[in-house]
Amino acid sequence: PQGEESLRILVGTEGDSPLQMDINTTETEASEPWDYVVVADHCTQRNPRQVQRQQQFPEELERKGFCYRAREDQAKVFFGIRADNRVFDRYRRLLMEPEATAPRGELARPTSIPATTRIQIVNFVLNSKMAAGDTLQDLVKDGVFEAVFPLHKVSGGPAGKGPEGRT
Repeated sequence: PQGEESLRILVGTEGDSPLQMDINTTETEASEPWDYVVVADHCTQRNPRQVQRQQQFPEELERKGFCYRAREDQAKVFFGIRADNRVFDRYRRLLMEPEATAPRGELARPTSIPATTRIQIVNFVLNSKMAAGDTLQDLVKDGVFEAVFPLHKVSGGPAGKGPEGRT
């Protein structure tokens, strides 16, 4: 369908074929793909405290202006996380005028945020303390989530190959 974008994530192997997960976005959900994917193992679903912490984290992100969607396969739960542009409005003035001490007039709305800046800001927010007192890294360390990785578009070849493919 028009306006639909799909990211295919290779998350491991099941036999000889890679286990794949599609995260789709449509025009009504977003005009950009997910910023991060957070992965949890189904074995954590047996522990009510772990399940509660898994649910609290994306819900708190949602209150901060993030969108998320959970998808499951036989072994894992995947949380696609994307920051709404409102999240970046909070950091825009600081990024443009880091030494400014007094507030100034409203800045013109940027047309786009560079991918590297977007990932840095989202990473900063994800690793800031949430209401429950946990950071994302605390949740990974405690086994609530097992992996976290940023998603970004790579043009000009595989990641890490040439100036356009840097990660």
